[in-house]
Amino acid sequence: MKTILKISGILLILLILCAIQPAGATDTYAKGDSIKITGTATGNPQQGLAFWVFGPNYWTRETKQVQGTDYTYELTPSKTSDLSPGQYYCIVQHPMYNGKFDVYVSGDKVVSSDGESFTISGSSKLQGSAAAYALMRLLDSPNIDDTYTTSTFIIAEPWISFSNRAEYTAGNRIYISGTTNLAPGDKLIYNVLSSSFVPTQKTQSSEFSGESGTITVGYGSPDNVWGFYLDTTSLKPDEYTVNVEKNDGSVSFTGKFTLVAPSATTPDTPAVTAVPTQNPSPSQTQPVPTPIPTQSPLSAYTALFALAAAFGVVGLAGAVSCGRKRDN
Repeated sequence: MKTILKISGILLILLILCAIQPAGATDTYAKGDSIKITGTATGNPQQGLAFWVFGPNYWTRETKQVQGTDYTYELTPSKTSDLSPGQYYCIVQHPMYNGKFDVYVSGDKVVSSDGESFTISGSSKLQGSAAAYALMRLLDSPNIDDTYTTSTFIIAEPWISFSNRAEYTAGNRIYISGTTNLAPGDKLIYNVLSSSFVPTQKTQSSEFSGESGTITVGYGSPDNVWGFYLDTTSLKPDEYTVNVEKNDGSVSFTGKFTLVAPSATTPDTPAVTAVPTQNPSPSQTQPVPTPIPTQSPLSAYTALFALAAAFGVVGLAGAVSCGRKRDN
């Protein structure tokens, strides 16, 4: 990519940066979602920038002006809804210092000012990656001063999935959720309806059990997410159908779950507490304490003599230990 030129001794640095503003921080988009290509470009190109997009049986080239140093190119929902699933290549072309695009479309060909070309329309056309690489080859010519940057993205069929388990207990607040490849910020309409809700005659009473509302797709990785809380306090035990669809009706999904009645609980058997033994009443006979035998005077003298003898042995051992320490 040529980004540095030297003109009359002045070093001119032209920068062009391109970045996909991803829906959900991913390069995969659902048909019908908006795709914005944004970045910065210096040099104040008077003709703006040229945006080339190539994909399965599709190509386009449009020019857009740069606002200051920032640019934005959008593939609107009306455009992406008609695109085939697959990989797409975006090339942003800057005219550089001469202020003109040296690679451009002429009839059914893409041509360059140095005489190179390739077919972009008709039976022998190049498409997808082949067309993108052919364009880059022309722009990389040393005779062409234009510079460029590239990015890719994927278009996929939109989908919505359901992540909930099959059974819940009525009376609880539950979370209904799922994933999708729709972009964060897309609006979804949900309906929760009891399977027993059927058309009735005017003379018959009908019991409605369900809920509806609107939610917004949130960012997730690798897939974006959706979800809402459902208070089942007023819902009867039954099988329920959950329908979630994009607000334009382009994609929808239906899932099911069952609400079951709370199970009957058996009262716990109270624990049996042992009755503590009561203190004996004053009238009960108290045990007679065993008298302590009285020592004779001789036994006391004998014990005192033994204690004195032991004390003498301990004192001797201490003196010997200290003497050895002093010798050292």
